[in-house]
Amino acid sequence: MTEHKRTDFSDKQKSLIYERDRAICAFSGKSLWILDYGINPLWDMDWADHIKPSKRGGESTLNNGICSGAFFNSKKRDNSWDNIYFFKDGKPTSHYYFVHGEISENLGKILIRNKSIHFSDWYLNRAFARFMLIIRHNRRKQKGKTDARGEEYYAKASLKMLNEWRKIVKREKVEKLEDRGLVPTPANSDQNELLSLRDIHTVKEIIDKAASLSPMYEASCDAINRLSEITTKDEATKLMKEIEHCEVINHFVKTFIIKNLRLLFVD
Repeated sequence: MTEHKRTDFSDKQKSLIYERDRAICAFSGKSLWILDYGINPLWDMDWADHIKPSKRGGESTLNNGICSGAFFNSKKRDNSWDNIYFFKDGKPTSHYYFVHGEISENLGKILIRNKSIHFSDWYLNRAFARFMLIIRHNRRKQKGKTDARGEEYYAKASLKMLNEWRKIVKREKVEKLEDRGLVPTPANSDQNELLSLRDIHTVKEIIDKAASLSPMYEASCDAINRLSEITTKDEATKLMKEIEHCEVINHFVKTFIIKNLRLLFVD
């Protein structure tokens, strides 16, 4: 038997799947619109997942593709049985309701808002993702780890996606993100830094901006690691005070850490 030749989705197909599925991970319901997170480690790369794996004969067609976070795409790999989706076409499935019941208020707002996602947004989101990979690379480098691809590679990839996004927006006459409700109001400073990539036109500018924002990412990672190690109320109270007075930690991360500490240890 001839082995099936693996095929990948084109960028255009990925962007259309992203638009159709409203930038929502089919496995988890997580928003894959990076601007929602700003400069923090909770972001995830969107991935066009083959419903029937390519290795097992699945074609790279829109009907055989679904929007997934990179984490869950990696977890699934070639397991064609792992096709229990909590979301499809950007809406909760019966599997979701049987497991979780109601959706959260925040998720409901995201699902409604993301109806305005346009396929061009995928290109900008990928520019954001490549930018975040520079920041992740900087953290790994600081810890003495090496990557096959460095900051210049990711900066060039980010700029390529930015230029493609600009072309499509101009050709399709796409409404601004702000006018479609895709920019948080008010946006935090780091979210505004991400948005400023829209006005950047050189690799050096991208690298410099990533370097300036790396301390925020670093502090946010460290804070999340500390959260996972808390075991007592006294430790929780101490961490909460430290985080409340730390100006470097990403606002999104600071908010959810304090909320979790209060739920689990303090209140």
